Amino acid sequence: MPLTAKAMGRAWGAAALAAAAALAVTALAPPQAEGKGRGRRAEDVLKKRIIVSTKPFPAKFKSDAAMVGYMNRVHKRSLVAVDGKWKFYYMSFFANPLEDIQVKVNFYDLTDGKRFLLSADQYAMERGQRILSADFELSREEIPSNHKVLMAVVHRGKILATTTIFMVDHRKFDGKVDFDEP
Repeated sequence: MPLTAKAMGRAWGAAALAAAAALAVTALAPPQAEGKGRGRRAEDVLKKRIIVSTKPFPAKFKSDAAMVGYMNRVHKRSLVAVDGKWKFYYMSFFANPLEDIQVKVNFYDLTDGKRFLLSADQYAMERGQRILSADFELSREEIPSNHKVLMAVVHRGKILATTTIFMVDHRKFDGKVDFDEP
């Protein structure tokens, strides 16, 4: 059972949290388009965007146009919690190559203004990449249910890519309180 970022922080402390976050969120090698094609590169078409999906991304595409089409088809604007958690994959596209291998992924609640929620370090496979792909599993304790959330990839204070997601939770409440439940 994967630990949430908050649970890992309590269990291991701040120093180990960064190392655990790197291991808990699996960074993948950026997908490749097989043909060189004459069209624009996927990184140029999708620059400054984060694509969110509930399914893993393919490792290869036939062309950059096929990759752009696929990303536009699978992008989710809302995620539904399953057992109190949102599990999703993301791929971020940058306008310029990364100068470093480490970036931060920040989450902000946009429902009532802009409130910082959490941050996680992410690591690229190498410098110079323009695509970063990984996955997250977030809980209700980390992200409020039924709220609009901004996800931003940031490096040295500069926002490289963003997306907005509505975090849906279909919990049903019966209005009764059980004080015996822990």
